[in-house]
Amino acid sequence: MKVLLLDTYFGDSHKSWAEGLKKYSKHQIKILSLKPIHWKWRMQSGAISLANEFNDEDFMPDVVVATSMVNLSLFKSLAQINWHKTSLVIYFHENQLAYPFSSNDSDIIEKRDNHYGFMQYTSALIADEVWFNSNYNKNSFLDNLKFLLSKMPKPNNSEAVEQVQKKSKVIPLGFDFPALNNKKNQNKPKTILWNHRWEEDKNPSDFVKALMVLKKNKIDFNLIVTGVKNEVVKKELSKFQNETLFLGFAKDKAHYWDLLQQSDIVISTSNQEFFGISIVEAVYAGCYPILPKRLSYPEVFKGLDVFYDYFDGRPNIFILFLIKSLSELKRDGILCFILPRNFLNCIYYDKTRWYIYKYFEILDIIECNESFIDTLQETVVFILRRPLRFSFDNI
Repeated sequence: MKVLLLDTYFGDSHKSWAEGLKKYSKHQIKILSLKPIHWKWRMQSGAISLANEFNDEDFMPDVVVATSMVNLSLFKSLAQINWHKTSLVIYFHENQLAYPFSSNDSDIIEKRDNHYGFMQYTSALIADEVWFNSNYNKNSFLDNLKFLLSKMPKPNNSEAVEQVQKKSKVIPLGFDFPALNNKKNQNKPKTILWNHRWEEDKNPSDFVKALMVLKKNKIDFNLIVTGVKNEVVKKELSKFQNETLFLGFAKDKAHYWDLLQQSDIVISTSNQEFFGISIVEAVYAGCYPILPKRLSYPEVFKGLDVFYDYFDGRPNIFILFLIKSLSELKRDGILCFILPRNFLNCIYYDKTRWYIYKYFEILDIIECNESFIDTLQETVVFILRRPLRFSFDNI
């Protein structure tokens, strides 16, 4: 079978997916793509460029698979294809209806912020099949589409949501990972990894605040930040120069995997994630993930107790290290913590206390008579045992 694969924004994750599909598929796949720059213009006009390029080719596909960055209505009207014999599939790596807007986006001011989501809606409407990389992606698109159309004047074609839903399915991403050797360094302190874009939708500000909590509490750690080059990033992380082992772009894929293997813990504070390739890569390299219990993460890491649902409010890496330590404790093992006394009654720690109560045996809580390690607050010694009946082997 001949497959034409279209992508107007051929970036890292899109490119990896497409090339992996071509490499391992039994079908003949031809890729037409554009460089990953000026994403809005790519969505607006990229289909014209791809249609022109296709019309100059001697290749007639049985199936056209296009990413959601392609304006399918435009491509279908321009491409010289017998659509009675060729099926059309749209693959959603992400959807603009659920994508958080940047505070710097001029489209919000100009009241054009739903345009790109509507474009994806029309593309899904004309496609024969609609594929998503996760259930979260699918459900967020359909739910937001239903809400968007409900706000439009009648007739608003709201029945189209059900039409799209009926031909929708989830096709998770495939991965082509290299063979890795176990190069983990067992020495302390642990190395924290950030391997995401340093942009507003990934919420790096909360990550920086969490690192400040570690520093304030004098908890040692190392830091690897890969995939960034902006001078603003270096300024935001300037307070962690002593902890930073690497900051910038990896030289190549081999270097990237080496950085991941040097790391112990990978953290996400993201407000947008439709799958989570960077986290999957880090976990494959041996990192322990600490993730928000939202977006696609509970689906991709189903059954794993790796979500920071142990407290309310903003991330607190101090608590995450506590949870991480408990998860690594051997059966019948005993662990002691020196904690602020308000851990026993502060509402912020309700979920953490419930987690400990549920999975561990509290052996003793000893009140200290004076402050400890240069703190000005009362402290307690918390002594716990991991019972034999609970297993954390799959974490």
